[in-house]
Amino acid sequence: MIDNAIRQHNRNASIISTFLGIMFLALFVDGFFRVIGMIPPFMGIDVNIIQEVIDRVKGEIFQVLLS
Repeated sequence: MIDNAIRQHNRNASIISTFLGIMFLALFVDGFFRVIGMIPPFMGIDVNIIQEVIDRVKGEIFQVLLS
């Protein structure tokens, strides 16, 4: 009886852990793609940072070249 309870607990815990892992991975990937600009903004909240990084790098390169 105890063995059956332990087996059921382990099965249920594995299912819950799998579901949570897949959910968190999906949310991470969604956020990552929004940050790099592959997915459009949600509700007008733009978190795309790629253009800002490009502009800063260009500015620093121009400063170094002009010095």
